Amino acid sequence: MIARYIVLVSIVISVAAMACASSGPVPALTQTPEIDIEATVETLVDKRVAEIFERILEEPTIVSRSPVTSFVQYRIDVTNDDTGCTSYPADIKAKVGQRMRFAIQLVSERVPRGSQTVTYSIPGLELSGSGGAFLPGVTSLELHLSSGNRTSYDFNVANTGTFDILCDGVKIGTFTSS
Repeated sequence: MIARYIVLVSIVISVAAMACASSGPVPALTQTPEIDIEATVETLVDKRVAEIFERILEEPTIVSRSPVTSFVQYRIDVTNDDTGCTSYPADIKAKVGQRMRFAIQLVSERVPRGSQTVTYSIPGLELSGSGGAFLPGVTSLELHLSSGNRTSYDFNVANTGTFDILCDGVKIGTFTSS
């Protein structure tokens, strides 16, 4: 947007210079007192600037920017009680190459922090660009969660398919990548 204003200001200056140059010598006020040269130039410049400004606003502007990695973040709550292990959300969808962030927590209201653990895994799902709480080079998702801690795991989805989400070996959801 700033670039448009800079272009607009330079155009105004150019148009004003052309209008002044093309109006010829300024007549003496005693010869033509009814002509206001400054008002005439100002009117011409205003009209030309308005035309140019309208044309600039009509054309789409493409601004090159450095690439910024955006995340699709899932806040995943895993619970493990007498009825078994559950996850919210249970089903997750992504596109190949998409940057993902799993902010995952083993929720435990009645047990002390860290006293309960589960293994949250998605066998067959391939990862690239691991980050966050992952160590560098991790290519599969198998997390050992302790109660009470929310940890973020960042990765890119590297393959397509439908994969089971397991909690201690029991299916609790589906991860689909396309």
